[in-house]
Amino acid sequence: MAGLIRTANRSTGDDILKYGGRVSVISRQVPAGSAPAMIDPLTLSPVAWWDASDAGTITESGGAITDWEDKSGNGWHLSQATSSKRPTYETAIINGLNAAMWPIGNNDDHMSTAAGTFQIRELYAVLQYGESAFTNYDGILGSRNSDWWISGDAGPGPGMQAGTFDAAYINGDNGTNRFSNVFPEIESPCLLRVVAPSLRSTTAGVNIGMDRDLDSLNRGWSGYICEMLVFSTLLSSGDRASLGATLMDKWGI
Repeated sequence: MAGLIRTANRSTGDDILKYGGRVSVISRQVPAGSAPAMIDPLTLSPVAWWDASDAGTITESGGAITDWEDKSGNGWHLSQATSSKRPTYETAIINGLNAAMWPIGNNDDHMSTAAGTFQIRELYAVLQYGESAFTNYDGILGSRNSDWWISGDAGPGPGMQAGTFDAAYINGDNGTNRFSNVFPEIESPCLLRVVAPSLRSTTAGVNIGMDRDLDSLNRGWSGYICEMLVFSTLLSSGDRASLGATLMDKWGI
């Protein structure tokens, strides 16, 4: 499946964005400030960009994902050599787009990058959780040691695990910190933005869909991971709005 392609209609001045088989026409003839403009994520220089809708970045074996390429150009490709710990690749499952699926309930599925210096200040993740509350420290993204992590809080509970990140925003509402309760929105496809109070770094590389490197404690994600973008600095308010609008339109949020 092709990635995001942006062209222009010369007769109307509209922007035309294509991803997969879907087309969005973004008019330039609306009053300034009435709606965020769509944006190509690459123009924002992400540290890493994993997009499950782009089948060209996915390598499968028996319906399970063995490799997932990073679209940022920075080489943070993901892999999983252990067949019992691979998420599955589901086609046309979220707004007609493909997504990676972690088993519902306790699991050790995850994917890993190679070791290397990885920096993060904020994360934009399109995902869906498969239960009504976090039942373990269900991992979203974390270093392959204990330098930093983004995960649900065990309980069962409704919030994120405190420690290295302290703010979470849902579906483009960047004024209400939902770190202590991300439900019920996260039970449906949603855009989750998670922010650290300062730059976080690791030299160990990262895991997605897992709490740090704790891959024998049933701390895998539970549900879908559709797309993730990592940034080492905070986006401007305008870029934040444009990226949020692009991702939510794409995934039907």
